[in-house]
Amino acid sequence: MAKKIYEACRRLLTTCANCQPDENILIVTDTDSLEIGMALWDAAEEFPKKTMVMMEPRKMHGEEPTPLVAAAMLKADVIFRATKFSLSHSHARRDACAAGARDLNCCDYSIEMLEKGGLYTDFEADRKYVDQLLKSMADGDQVHITSEAGTDYYASIKGHKLFPQYGMVRNPGETCSPPGYRDGFRRDARHRPRQDRR
Repeated sequence: MAKKIYEACRRLLTTCANCQPDENILIVTDTDSLEIGMALWDAAEEFPKKTMVMMEPRKMHGEEPTPLVAAAMLKADVIFRATKFSLSHSHARRDACAAGARDLNCCDYSIEMLEKGGLYTDFEADRKYVDQLLKSMADGDQVHITSEAGTDYYASIKGHKLFPQYGMVRNPGETCSPPGYRDGFRRDARHRPRQDRR
């Protein structure tokens, strides 16, 4: 395995999921994402209680996994979902988290995304940026996002609960989608979302 791919998978296992040697680690994959699943498997070499299950790809996001995969998810301490389509909104994922699993969505990852980009950010340092955004949105009813490319997007957040996403899970029942974007954060002011308080 290439060094960068191994490093990215190690970051998922340690920084993002805080996996411990005595934990039941489950890698859920499908035939379209097996290369990513195998990279995670190979990087998890010192975790003796790791298991990988593979199924046929789902046809859409949120579709339930097979009953056997769902049963395995219920027994896991940590779940990595390296699948073509996301299982985030499935009952299987919700039930696994309710049972105490820490869950990481690695849906639609590519090898290129393991070689460079968002997985190489400093997740702990970036918590403060997430918290700043959360604080700025907490008092507002509407967000307004613009960009130099022409984006001019408004959305109501009135009455919605805000859930910060740090790209890490530390507590039972938490779920996250570690960043898989290619270019990482751009922190200059021109690329920060702006929130209008109305």
